[in-house]
Amino acid sequence: MKKTISRPSRRQRGVASLGIVALLFAIVFLALLRNQELTSSVVRDAAGSDQRVQSLYLAESGLERAAQRFAAGAACASTSNETLTMPGVGSFGLSYLGASDFDGTACSPTVCGTTYCRVQSTGKSLAADSQTAVDTRTLEVLLVQKALNASGTKALTTVTVNGNPHYTITNTVSASEKPLYVLTVFWTIAANRPARILSVKYGSSTMSTPFSTAPSTAPAAPAINTSDAYAVQIYYLVNPPVGTNTVDITFDASPAGIAVGNVNLNGVDQSSPIASSDSIASTTPVSAISRNVTLPANGVVIDALSRNNGGAANGPSCSTLSTTNLYSSNANNVSGESWFCGPAGASGASFSMGYTFTQKAAAYALVTVRPDSTSGGGSRVRFPGAGVVKWHEVTTSP
Repeated sequence: MKKTISRPSRRQRGVASLGIVALLFAIVFLALLRNQELTSSVVRDAAGSDQRVQSLYLAESGLERAAQRFAAGAACASTSNETLTMPGVGSFGLSYLGASDFDGTACSPTVCGTTYCRVQSTGKSLAADSQTAVDTRTLEVLLVQKALNASGTKALTTVTVNGNPHYTITNTVSASEKPLYVLTVFWTIAANRPARILSVKYGSSTMSTPFSTAPSTAPAAPAINTSDAYAVQIYYLVNPPVGTNTVDITFDASPAGIAVGNVNLNGVDQSSPIASSDSIASTTPVSAISRNVTLPANGVVIDALSRNNGGAANGPSCSTLSTTNLYSSNANNVSGESWFCGPAGASGASFSMGYTFTQKAAAYALVTVRPDSTSGGGSRVRFPGAGVVKWHEVTTSP
């Protein structure tokens, strides 16, 4: 018996085609869905990465502000803490933690000096609603005052103009806030000669001094010293020009020897920078010389000693304040000392400042410098700038 083979109807073939199309559609849909999930994950990861970078930038911005505030005189204490918000971006909070290292111990003076501050800066980035913090990062640093721009020399450039000897050095001033330049001069007056300073100029500006007559072991005019004498003087210039300039010291006659010290300071009262001055001179040999000092709050003191050469001088005595040397020598005709002490704390400081040495004739002078009183955040006389000595990240949110 012959079997009859039937062919699928057109309707049946259409149903099969629709099934294949549906299957292909499902495959494509699932592929697109998976691709969208992968894309969304990449976008979320990128957004999260952006938020972490943004919170890091905010924390770094906080550290820049902390360094500027510390250089400007902000106290290294909780009274200086603050939080600043950038609308639509995030915020950073600053915590001043005092003079301690990351491990809770004091930082070595060889690393951090005597004036430093531990600061934490926490950056928080915001979500799209500009209200919800989505990432937080905290950086911690040790801020130190930058190196004091101080130096001294006995190798000055010499030239004679119109019969008067000129001794010159150069000084460089960087752009800074409320600056002051201080120059200390010590010289030996040869026997039977005058050797007085006629003027001191910084560029074209005449420098000032609080001493109308230089402290000296020489007899008062018109008498002439019959043996070598020793003199000292301190000059200053408010708001010296930015850049490198020549400091010109003009004498009426050549001294037997001359040396100088100089220092640049910031944060100084511009209308009345010198809070006090004092001097003493001994024509007979002495083994010690000193003056009582009363420093204003956050102020500093700078001194200058000129003496007959001999053994090294011991000092200065500056109580518990940090000291920085401008000049020190016991060489013939240029024997002298010049030091910078401070800054004092918010309560100021009082002490006897001076030196001990082999019995010699000597002249001594000092000036105290007051800080600018118009700057906020605990104004103090300071060195130009403040910088980071080391840092680490405290917390990192996932």
